Amino acid sequence: EKVRGLIPKEDTTYVFDEYRAKAILVAWELNEPVLCFGPTGAGKSSLIEQLCAKTHRPFVRVNCSGDMDSSMIFGQLVAKDGSTHWVDGSVTEAVKYGAVFAWDEWDVTPPEISMGLQWLLEDDGKLFLKEMPGSTTDKQIIPHENFRIVAIGNTQGQGDESGAHAGTNVQNSATLDRFGTAVFVDYLDPIIEEKMVTKKFSISARAAKELVKLANLIRQGYKAGQFNLTMSPRSLISICNKATTGTSLHTAFALVYLNKLNDTQRKVAHELFTKVYGNKLS
Repeated sequence: EKVRGLIPKEDTTYVFDEYRAKAILVAWELNEPVLCFGPTGAGKSSLIEQLCAKTHRPFVRVNCSGDMDSSMIFGQLVAKDGSTHWVDGSVTEAVKYGAVFAWDEWDVTPPEISMGLQWLLEDDGKLFLKEMPGSTTDKQIIPHENFRIVAIGNTQGQGDESGAHAGTNVQNSATLDRFGTAVFVDYLDPIIEEKMVTKKFSISARAAKELVKLANLIRQGYKAGQFNLTMSPRSLISICNKATTGTSLHTAFALVYLNKLNDTQRKVAHELFTKVYGNKLS
C-alpha cells in the first residue's frame, strides 16, 4: 500500500508526444533502462511522471547534485535507541517494491556513485548494497518485476559543450552503454503545446497559438545565447494562471519571465513580446 501511494495523479490536460511516449513504454515492456535527455524546461520529468500516472506505476523521483552522498539513493545505517539499523535509500525502495526510479539530473551525479548502479542496469541485474551489514547474499537485492529506471538530464552523459548546464559530468562509457533506450526530449511541437494550453484553460485557439509562438521565439533565443533562461511549459501555465485572475498578459509575462532577466535580455524579450502582440501591451 505504501508504494501504491506513490502512483502520480493523472493530469487529464496533459498531451503526450506519441513518438517519445511510445519509445519509453516499449522500453518499459522490454525492461530496458531508459536515458531521457534534452534542454531545460522541455518537460522530461513531466513526461515520465505522466506515463507513470497513465500506466499506474509508482513514481520515485530524486534530484541529484554534484555533492550528493551515495546514502541518498542506496541507504545508510542510522542510530536509534542505542543501536543502529539500516534505512533504505530511494533507489533501494524502488527496486524492492517495483516503482519507476526517476534518476533526475543524472548527469551531475558523481561518476563513482553512478558506477554503483551498473550491475542494476544490466539484464537480470541486481542492486548491491555494499554499506549494508550482513553477508554478500544479504547485500544483493533482486529487483521487483515492475521496477524500472529512467535517467533524466540535460545531456546524454558526455559533458556539456554549450556552457548552459554547469556542473554536468562526463559519465563512464560503461554506464552509458547499459541504457537500452535513449530518448531526446525537445520542446513540444507547437500544435501539441497549443492543445495542452487550450485543454487546461478556457482560452481561444488563437490566444494559445500566440502564447506558444512567443515561448518558441524565446527558446530559439535561449539556444542562440540571447537569454540565460528559457521558457518552459510550466512558465506558460503560470502565465495563463495569472491571466485568469484578471492580470494583464504583459504583466503576467513580466512576473513569470521578464523580471528574471538582466536589463539587456529583458529588452530583447520585450521586443519579442511586441513582435507577437504588437503594441497592445495592456
